[in-house]
Amino acid sequence: MTFLGSRLETRRQACGYSRAALGALIGAGLDAAEIAEYETGVSTPSPVVVRALAKRLGCATADLFDTADDPLLRRAVATDARIRTEVAAAPRLSDEAIERLRVLLPAVGTPERRRRAG
Repeated sequence: MTFLGSRLETRRQACGYSRAALGALIGAGLDAAEIAEYETGVSTPSPVVVRALAKRLGCATADLFDTADDPLLRRAVATDARIRTEVAAAPRLSDEAIERLRVLLPAVGTPERRRRAG
């Protein structure tokens, strides 16, 4: 599995961060020069830094790697994408319905309370 600096650069630019700004947001002493080294492939970030970069850029850590050379990771990424799609498509209760449930549930009580009252 290979870290792809070009993906880091693309994500950084899409988020509107300069190298210096991204380094400052991540902290840990990262500066513009180090971000440039990651993007150009001169050096590779540690796993902790990769996680921090992905979190700040709003992507999965796997999005910053080439998954073509790792069949297990390819399957995991595909499964993650499928699950995200299914969750996004799941029906959701409206705020009004949730509020009605909050009001009704204390009146109905728990199954144990209903059994005892029964």
